[in-house]
Amino acid sequence: MQPEVYTQCILPHPLLQPYVRRFVIRKFDTGDCEFPKPMIADHEMTITFFLHCKLFEFTPFNKDIIPYTVNKHGIAECCFAGIQTSTKGFVVYKGPTTLLTIHFKPTGFFHIFYISPKEIVDKMGDSKNILSNEILLLHEQMQELNKISDCVILLENFLIKKLISQKPRYKHTGISEASDFLINKKGMYCIKQLASDYNMTVQTLEVQFTEQVGIDPKYFSRILRFNTAVNTKLYNPLKSWTDIAYTLGYYDQAHLIKDFKEFTLLSPRNFMTTIHPPFENFQENPDDGLICIKNKEQTLILLLRQHIPLKIFPHFIKIAARFFPLLKPFVQFLLAFITCFTKKFTDKFAILLIGRTIIHLFRFAFMLYIRFGNLFFHYFPQSHFFIIRSIR
Repeated sequence: MQPEVYTQCILPHPLLQPYVRRFVIRKFDTGDCEFPKPMIADHEMTITFFLHCKLFEFTPFNKDIIPYTVNKHGIAECCFAGIQTSTKGFVVYKGPTTLLTIHFKPTGFFHIFYISPKEIVDKMGDSKNILSNEILLLHEQMQELNKISDCVILLENFLIKKLISQKPRYKHTGISEASDFLINKKGMYCIKQLASDYNMTVQTLEVQFTEQVGIDPKYFSRILRFNTAVNTKLYNPLKSWTDIAYTLGYYDQAHLIKDFKEFTLLSPRNFMTTIHPPFENFQENPDDGLICIKNKEQTLILLLRQHIPLKIFPHFIKIAARFFPLLKPFVQFLLAFITCFTKKFTDKFAILLIGRTIIHLFRFAFMLYIRFGNLFFHYFPQSHFFIIRSIR
């Protein structure tokens, strides 16, 4: 039986957002049981920090090819994983586990560390083997911290420092935008048309894409579409494979099965019944995947910025800042009010929720008085006399 994995997705610092898709914190406890997680074909490069825990074992599919060996007598691991083009085996966890993972954008690893992703395709291992002892020092500093939020801040500072210290090799080639576009399209786009959209030949796109991402754009799109199919089935188990195949642009279900057998050596049905990835219980909205737990106001502004024109945006922020103190208690009151009536009255927290609702209601009324009270009494001066008289 798989443990319940609690997942938090954290939006990175604005300077890192062109390179890092998100930071992900995963917590679970297997007790005395072993929990094997399959390392399937994946289009993302990651670095995972084990916080106050250790990796128990790695079980390869092919015993002749062992991509990673666990050092059981050493310190807690900090592991990297390049783009995977096939299922390599199982990462085995045991006991209470807390993981902090960097999920890079396709060209992010290259631009931050200037290490060719081609060198780590189908590889995984100790991060010190590719990032020297700097990553070990960072990991040791993380182990001394009690709060995960402090670990994230420390990690952000490390990545920003690395990013600033590098001399950019490419001012603007369009590969970052092209790879992000493929992700938004879930790999369903013609590579020839993609090259035309970004003003380059197909050969130039393939060469630069392979150098900065690790594999050519067509292969990248296939793995991306495969990952999308797996996640779609995992979170929508009632959806048929036929529907998933046509939704993701496969010719038919046989085309989908062919990709599954290439990347996992199994059919889709056997894959989901034997070695499928664990279901993750997202503590924030998994559809966004980018919820900042450190500064939600900053995240809100960044999300609004994507949908509001540049000329209107500064004026919108000024108006929002003016009315935010008024709207905040109203939203809190509304949430508390809805929570009260959706909970059962036998719930032991019912009294607390009702109390919070009343408090937020008074706060909202007080903010209305502060904002509009003087204006109201200016136009209706007699009302102030009647209010004072009624109080007396």
